[in-house]
Amino acid sequence: MVSVCLPVFNGEASLARALDSLLGQTYPHIELIISDNASTDGTEALCNAYSVHDNRVRYIRQEKNITQVPNMELVMNEAKGEYFLLGADDDYWHPTFIEKTKKILDTEPDYGVAMTSVQRIYDDGTQKDIVSYTGELGLTHLSYPEVFDLMTSERPIHLFFYGLIRTSLIHNMLRIPFPNSKGIDRVFMIEMSLATHFYALADILFEKTVHRQAVADRSKYKNEAVGKAYHHSKAHSQYVWAIVKRLLMSRTIPFTRKLWIYPLHMTTFVWRNRVFMREWLPRTFKFLLKSKARVRKMFRNTQYV
Repeated sequence: MVSVCLPVFNGEASLARALDSLLGQTYPHIELIISDNASTDGTEALCNAYSVHDNRVRYIRQEKNITQVPNMELVMNEAKGEYFLLGADDDYWHPTFIEKTKKILDTEPDYGVAMTSVQRIYDDGTQKDIVSYTGELGLTHLSYPEVFDLMTSERPIHLFFYGLIRTSLIHNMLRIPFPNSKGIDRVFMIEMSLATHFYALADILFEKTVHRQAVADRSKYKNEAVGKAYHHSKAHSQYVWAIVKRLLMSRTIPFTRKLWIYPLHMTTFVWRNRVFMREWLPRTFKFLLKSKARVRKMFRNTQYV
């Protein structure tokens, strides 16, 4: 069985499309678990209607809003199937998404997550881009350090967060709560990049809705931990520390793998994200930037001599 877990808050406008695409999968053996975070629109009535007409739907309603991240953790912990899929109320899955990704995990035991290429669409209906998991983003044959380096370089492979994942892997990783930082999906997937192999399919079978308005500025998240994290004066420092701390504490990454990946690759990651120095040592950061500019100017002048 595949457990599809869908946290939702006031998603009435787009939820029916998402539910239809999930319940209309060619692979039928799923449980669809919805955790409604005390919605105030028509979400409750819509979910109740679906649960009455399809016994694969299990609807949970929170008595009060427990905020986004705890609601997501709660519904993820409810998964009982062998495989796990995280849903969102404004996304769309093509009919063969689960069938094709499940076939990979059924036949490739060394892989913990399988994902198709992604079409990203703005909330106004226009296309942002297509993230094709081919070429340098074709992760299937890459090593743990190679995937880790790509994941920490801000490339859009964090979208594997929405792929089909072995439930046992998810539950092991959830023993450490999601951090109070920006980019929690990427933080989570950075840990996963050292815990298992990623299988990438070239087929575009998933449509991810992207909001033009930043998470921190969207009204339903502004006063939640996830929104406050983006507005924090040391937001990037929190993000870097969340990754370092999570990898150190991880029970999912083998200790020997930590030993041979940490020294070089973690140093590279921290250096790549040295912008956190601007938050703690602004004068030093400005001095380094000026020094870098002077060196570049000297180098250019030398070339013309």
